[in-house]
Amino acid sequence: MSNVVMARRKFSEQVLTLRLLLLFFVALVPFQSARSDTLKGVALVIGNGDYKKLSHLTNPPNDARAVEQLLFGLGFKIHVASDLDLKRLTRDLEDFVDDAQGADVALLYYSGHGIEGGGENFLVPVDSDLSALYDAKEKLVPLSTFVGQLQAIVPITIVLLDACRTNPFPDGAKLKLSPGSAPVSIAKAGLGATRDATPLRGSEGRSDSLGTIIGFAAAPGYAALDGEPGGNSPYAAALLKHFDAMSGEEFGTVMRFVTEEVYLKTNGRQRPWVNDSLRRFLYFGRAPAPPTGDEGDILKERRQLLLTIALIPDAKRRQVETAAADVEVPMDALYGMLRALGAEVPNDPAELERVLHSEAERLKRLLAERKAIDSPDAEIVRLTALADSAEQDGLLNKANELRERAKARVNEVRPSREDEEDKLRERNIEDAAVYARSAETKMLRLEYLDASNDYAVAFEIAEKWDDAFAAWAKLSEADTLLEYFELKNNQAVAGRIMTAIQMAREHSSPTSRARAEVENSNANALQILYPDDPTSLQSAITGYQRALLSFATMSDAAERSDILGNLASAKVTLGVLENSNAQIESGIETYRTALAQAPDDLRNKRRRLLSGLGSALETLGRHSSDERAFLEAAINDKLALDGMTPGPEWAKLQNNLGIVLLQLGDRRSDETYLGQAIDAFELALSYRTRDASPIAWSLTQNNLGYARIVRGAISFSELEIDAGIKNVQVAIEVFNTHRVARYLPYAQDSLCLGLFQKYKFSQGRFRLKTARDACASALLAFEAANLDAEASRTRTRLQTIDDISAQAR
Repeated sequence: MSNVVMARRKFSEQVLTLRLLLLFFVALVPFQSARSDTLKGVALVIGNGDYKKLSHLTNPPNDARAVEQLLFGLGFKIHVASDLDLKRLTRDLEDFVDDAQGADVALLYYSGHGIEGGGENFLVPVDSDLSALYDAKEKLVPLSTFVGQLQAIVPITIVLLDACRTNPFPDGAKLKLSPGSAPVSIAKAGLGATRDATPLRGSEGRSDSLGTIIGFAAAPGYAALDGEPGGNSPYAAALLKHFDAMSGEEFGTVMRFVTEEVYLKTNGRQRPWVNDSLRRFLYFGRAPAPPTGDEGDILKERRQLLLTIALIPDAKRRQVETAAADVEVPMDALYGMLRALGAEVPNDPAELERVLHSEAERLKRLLAERKAIDSPDAEIVRLTALADSAEQDGLLNKANELRERAKARVNEVRPSREDEEDKLRERNIEDAAVYARSAETKMLRLEYLDASNDYAVAFEIAEKWDDAFAAWAKLSEADTLLEYFELKNNQAVAGRIMTAIQMAREHSSPTSRARAEVENSNANALQILYPDDPTSLQSAITGYQRALLSFATMSDAAERSDILGNLASAKVTLGVLENSNAQIESGIETYRTALAQAPDDLRNKRRRLLSGLGSALETLGRHSSDERAFLEAAINDKLALDGMTPGPEWAKLQNNLGIVLLQLGDRRSDETYLGQAIDAFELALSYRTRDASPIAWSLTQNNLGYARIVRGAISFSELEIDAGIKNVQVAIEVFNTHRVARYLPYAQDSLCLGLFQKYKFSQGRFRLKTARDACASALLAFEAANLDAEASRTRTRLQTIDDISAQAR
């Protein structure tokens, strides 16, 4: 394709008035003038839905009528038919082959039942029953025969099959190609990857052949959906929405529009598939006038989004699909957010998963809380409704532009509102809502500071008219800035966060839900902004307890369990700072209370709480040397992992479980626990990679190395110790490359242990000084960070090495 110059020419107006035309243009070699031709296009459109003895399909006749109108507008001569039995279906296909003689392009669109068996795809007539399976080539219609006939006589063959629905025959039924042939299985869903487009069987001898396109409504082996009764299938609806672009876009681009539109509208359950062997770029009809107005802009940005999605790797697609399914929101807005991020999309799968789930949760809240803005100004209503729709479709650039225009319109009409005394309050709240929704769109675009400024304006407008709305707007401003702080660690916004929370408190009633939310947000801010300050953590604990007192009279168990989880985290953090096992144990009990109150149907919430409880128990075990805490931590980590799909969070939990098992194995000198820890670390590394998430990968490598060194020391295996040393060395290499000073001393300490143990096996063959240097480096780093327990352990190990060295001398 790269050495072929493609060009388009316009139809002359005189030719267009004579007949409907199909137009494509090619230039055969670079710099050769393109030639303009008027070509003949024929189409057969079939919609089979009224099956007599198989499952009825509601929409194929509707699909056929709509596609007929679409193709007519593109210049095809069309025959359309619905509910064809075997005799009529065969006759119409044969007649179509005759009609295609002399045509330049032949297009078949079929909507109805289709099955695959024995490597062949079959169209199913409406009079088919179980007996059709015993002589499939005579009772059903093989697709390859028909396509081969068209390929032999037509330069371009296009077959669009909306026939990938679930197998309509009984489960386990077999198919015979002919009465005497061996039975073969039928695919449970969908059609099979066709062999007809390549190598263009039947058209090899045509000097003017340009190839074949076969498009399935779903990927081979997957079922397509029929759509809502009385409407169109998702595939037909996408064809209708985007085929008009063929007049100005290359056909392959249009099919990508269709593919990704179906993928989005079915929330990833259906993704069309195209097999083509075109030897030229293909265009139809005249280039249309560019779309105009807001609706035109929306369609253009939608198509840009679809092309962006087409380039996204499957691994990132699966993360978007999982986030959308977990939170139960459409995928469109999540893909729009990724497009807005552009080059700033996180490369680390765990970070991307966090961002996607956070944005999905935000979108779910927005959609649940929104009501239509009831403004007397029609333009504000129109712009807001269009922006809402564009936002849900992932068109964040257009949504943002519409929000800006809605705000501008608000500023235009506000002066005239002053004399509307009876409606003044409602109008002001509507105006404030325009700014609030603009902030919500900006948050979906991850424009935190702009979003916080819009929330601030919303507060200023609403402040005199509605305390509840004003408190909500100010609290939203604070929460937005807190998210920005977590992302950028920008200390400059800390004061503004706390001021906004105080203003929200002043506009909320002490007994209201709003006050409970203010106390919860204030506690969150204290815990996030000042994690090393015991006074701030104690204030956070008090704030969570106040929030719980308010929520105690409310029926929102999910909200209470969230607050309890935050309270538990603050207690454990404070316990670590104060070296208080009692405080850590109090946090553990709070985690248990949160789990008891968390609704059973909120899997992700319960999983987070189980993970938090496991980490808290592991912390207690390290501080108290109580092995029972480690055992219970392992149980909770395993419960959190139960039924979890492998991904960044799954890998994180596997690593946490490995740490707990390593602690048990190290303390007990138990090879069984150490082996289980090694297995958990290796599972984590099956998902964590050095390229995608180097720091997380290195942490797990160090953990794995430490576990192997300890097990090697117990089992007297120098090979195991060597393997562990290698794991630790690659971790140190990455920590040094990325300048991660925080974790380097732990890796140096692991290396110290490994080299010391190796010396004991190797006797004089290995220099003990190397082990001492690693220990000394770890000790200096631990002392600089005031990590007394770690420093004490390393200091003891260093003294042991010095004692052995003195004895050797």
